[in-house]
Amino acid sequence: MPSRVIILACLALAAGVIIAGCTAGLPPDVAACGYVNPAARFALNPPAGWKVLESTGGLPAIFTKPADTGPGRPNLSVSVDPAPPLTMAKDIADANVRRLENSGKFRLISEDQVTLASGQVAWVVTGETTATPRPVTERQLYVVARDRLYVLTAAAASDEFPEEEADFDACFRSLIAGW
Repeated sequence: MPSRVIILACLALAAGVIIAGCTAGLPPDVAACGYVNPAARFALNPPAGWKVLESTGGLPAIFTKPADTGPGRPNLSVSVDPAPPLTMAKDIADANVRRLENSGKFRLISEDQVTLASGQVAWVVTGETTATPRPVTERQLYVVARDRLYVLTAAAASDEFPEEEADFDACFRSLIAGW
């Protein structure tokens, strides 16, 4: 019996070390986020229960609402690419909006400068695309940090977007990029 207690205590201690090791060396605000991608240097709080698909390269994470399937299902994605020197997030967002508007299948709804909880200044663009059979509303947050461009995109079928908007906005506010 005492040896079983010792083994259980050792296992509990090891689990605690492993869990603590996951956040070791991260800034406290980053470690407190629900999802951390150390390789791409971003963290955020995705909506509760959403699934994450991780990959390498320019699109390191995609989050999907598990109950929904098919075109226009609610999702979030984070892309990370090198940013040209001295580039502002607004300039990149403006260029992307012009490109989308030239397609004839995009309508700009709003664009605003925001300050994230981390203190980083970002640019947010919301628009609707009709390039798919079911119109989709997308909200994109652009932030440049440590010579990288981070674009957090939230998308859902336009008729479902209002139901997801509070979760999307909470996720956007929680983004910490390029620590």
